[in-house]
Amino acid sequence: MDTYNPVLGIKWPVPGTFGIAAVLIIIFLVIIIYFLYKYFEHKEQSRIHNYQHFLFQAKMKGLNSFQFKILKNMSIYLKLSNSKELVSNPALFEATLTDFIEYLKKETEGEDNIGEIFRDLTIIYERLYIPESGRKPLTSMSEIGEGEILFFSTADGEFYLGKVSGKGRDFVIVKLFTSDKNLGNFKKESPLALHILRVRDAEYLVKTSSMGIDENKLRIRISEDFSRGREFRHPFVDLNIPAVVTILPVTEASEPELINCTIIKVNEHECIIRISSSLEYDKVYPISFEISKFSYNVNSRVMSEKYAGTGNIYFVTLKFIDMSDPGMTILSRYISGSL
Repeated sequence: MDTYNPVLGIKWPVPGTFGIAAVLIIIFLVIIIYFLYKYFEHKEQSRIHNYQHFLFQAKMKGLNSFQFKILKNMSIYLKLSNSKELVSNPALFEATLTDFIEYLKKETEGEDNIGEIFRDLTIIYERLYIPESGRKPLTSMSEIGEGEILFFSTADGEFYLGKVSGKGRDFVIVKLFTSDKNLGNFKKESPLALHILRVRDAEYLVKTSSMGIDENKLRIRISEDFSRGREFRHPFVDLNIPAVVTILPVTEASEPELINCTIIKVNEHECIIRISSSLEYDKVYPISFEISKFSYNVNSRVMSEKYAGTGNIYFVTLKFIDMSDPGMTILSRYISGSL
């Protein structure tokens, strides 16, 4: 149908019912497409934000790239919409381990590789969920506390991961993260090599044996064949902050000598300073400095010293010997954030 405009002398087409309906449908579809686009855009931005937060938290906890990859694969295996749940939820991590380990075994060739993955899983658990202070170095197997993650190898070269869930007079109880088909391997007593990794302490090795199993809980004999291996520590991070080394007086009548210096590298246990005087190896030197608005006054000993070759410049490595728990926590966070 047309309509005539007498002023312009033009006939305008007038849409019918079908034309009006088609136009409305097109407008409706455009609106739907727009809102769908905005919805998926918001969802993608949320996913990117959550992933970046997940990556940031993992880095702040000190995970290396391979350990982060394991954690990311666990998140994918769980089909988590928000991966950062794994960083703060130890129960979710533990509930996934048995099935995830079976998945990893299918994807990994060789028992040695599984042993390395168990080592990384232990370190991931330690870094994410174990408090940064409050635990002292172990002096015997009997001091292992409940809640610690550990792994061990059998005489057949197979590896198992577990968590300490109790203790007896001469044994510890370890909840195994393994499928039921493997539990029959522990009905008889057999030798074990137990690995305990404490990332803010050291790695320990215990030669011991199993003492039977009840459901998925294995009794492991407390053994005196206990040794402390390499210490865990962050690598040095570079910095340039002023510090003061105190040379304690020989007699009460004399005054302590204060020497200004510069800390150029630091980790949780040591620092390297640039100083104008040589320091003796058999003395204790208090060193004062400030990091992250926290004031440190820590006793230290000389581990090594190198003369620069020009001027009165020495590079001295000092080992901290009485760092407080709050000081260690702040220093660990600072170092993790700088790596």
